Amino acid sequence: MQISRSCFRMTICPDILMTEMKKIYIVFCLVFSLIAQSQESNNFFVKNNDEKILMHRNIKNNFYEKNDERFSGDYALTGEFLWYHDEEGGLKRIRQSKVKEVLFDKKHYTNLKIGSLVGFNRLHEIIIESNDYILTQYYFNYYYFVYLLDKKKEKFVFKKQIVKRKFKKDNKLFEEKIIPHFKECSYFIEKVRENLANDYWGEEYVPENLLFDSLSNLKCE
Repeated sequence: MQISRSCFRMTICPDILMTEMKKIYIVFCLVFSLIAQSQESNNFFVKNNDEKILMHRNIKNNFYEKNDERFSGDYALTGEFLWYHDEEGGLKRIRQSKVKEVLFDKKHYTNLKIGSLVGFNRLHEIIIESNDYILTQYYFNYYYFVYLLDKKKEKFVFKKQIVKRKFKKDNKLFEEKIIPHFKECSYFIEKVRENLANDYWGEEYVPENLLFDSLSNLKCE
């Protein structure tokens, strides 16, 4: 077989080069797809029977009105339900009482009592955890409620402390009831104080808990 000089100088002929480039492109696409799937699979909830259910993005960018609540994110907690999306972008729901924990975009929710007279369990977002305590927040009826759990005694130090979204009251809650249990957590204390110094109101129907803004699932040993 005779090989042209130009082809010999290139080592690989143009048609062979194109074939190799196509292979590289296909491999790149496969790797990118696997990475995307891997990231997606990191978002899930675990049912009480230990069944793991994947949670997906709101790929259709739908806006919903459910149970007097409005939301447009990838998931939502409303009253007694966890709302999430399946792989096709369809909206699904499950009762919070049937969910053991949720992990979504590094946020961690765990099932705890909310201090109601009938002892309901709901999903609490973990704000910070130390060797002795877990600080959580629970969202209901447009407000956030703060809970502090003593891990060793398995009892609440306090519960249902409402975040008022007013500087004086929230600062008092933080300084008097939260800091004494997390004195060694300097990063957490510094960041909350920065949040308290910011403008202190969210949108009218999507109130933000600015007290713990951008703080979630922190560890303090």
